[in-house]
Amino acid sequence: MALSGVFGNVFGDGDHAPTSQVVDGVSYNNGNLVGTYDTGGGGIIPSENDVRLGVSVGATTGNLRLPAVGDVRLGTVYDSSDTLTGTLDVDGEANYPTEPQVQSGITYGSSSQFTGSLDVDTAANLPEVAEVLLGVTYGSSSQLTGTLDVDDSANLPTEQQVAEGVTYGSQLQFTGTLDPGAGATDYPAEVDVRFDTDYAFGASTGLLVSPDPGDVRLGVSYGSNGEYVGTWDGSTVLPGDEGWIG
Repeated sequence: MALSGVFGNVFGDGDHAPTSQVVDGVSYNNGNLVGTYDTGGGGIIPSENDVRLGVSVGATTGNLRLPAVGDVRLGTVYDSSDTLTGTLDVDGEANYPTEPQVQSGITYGSSSQFTGSLDVDTAANLPEVAEVLLGVTYGSSSQLTGTLDVDDSANLPTEQQVAEGVTYGSQLQFTGTLDPGAGATDYPAEVDVRFDTDYAFGASTGLLVSPDPGDVRLGVSYGSNGEYVGTWDGSTVLPGDEGWIG
């Protein structure tokens, strides 16, 4: 009885394999038994991380994944017996710009096998020197210098056309000499020019105000060409109050 009881407690009614038939180190029977079976090389079993996905290993299954050939660099061999070869062309057109799209002289590619041919200094990419401010250098190697003179006669008025004492020019190197009232320019004084009339290249504005026709004696013409004629006949007490009866 005693032997039967021990046998039942250890092997669970005889449905457990002996430890000599269970892989070395594997615990079973609720932790009461540990396998001692040597699989043939010292009992070492690779980790599931080192075994291909889905392949049984010991008491578990491998989970090692390999990339697809399209995700491996072109020409690279891999797999257990180098049976797979990568097809990813990192130098393909989909991955790199064309040489005309890369600045001239710049090398690129996985092995620097391409050289750019884009000339960033062509007329299509850079303004002409006549369009760039005088003295300003530009271009990929500052090989161009602008010639646009913003102070030449085509862009600036003469000093005689600018009011006296007013400085102007890109460096304020010019000073106006225009005297609206006298001198060689011979402009009239502002009090002699019709009100709100600009003259002398905008340097002066007239102040002369003409009376209304109702304030001028009847029949008297005035204005630049006599275009106005007075209408006041003296019948009112005050000029400009025609129709007023005192």
